[in-house]
Amino acid sequence: MTSLASSLDGKLLAPKHRSVTFGQELTERETAVLRLLAAGLSQREAAAQLYVSYNTIKTQARTAYRKLGAGTRSQAVRRAKELGVL
Repeated sequence: MTSLASSLDGKLLAPKHRSVTFGQELTERETAVLRLLAAGLSQREAAAQLYVSYNTIKTQARTAYRKLGAGTRSQAVRRAKELGVL
């Protein structure tokens, strides 16, 4: 019982978003989303620009952030520029 409780504690306290290996490439759409966000558009504006739903943009942005090991828009943009993606 104690080992089960400690095992669950470890899973509950683990970070929700783990960075994925940096070897994963961004898709064309993830790159397009990052470019629009880097230009200062909101996620809703980016969705309208790309003719997709707001939820689609949120998902694509979140996936791009994870692939870049970033937690925020500014971190993702900075990392993408460092890697030459933007």
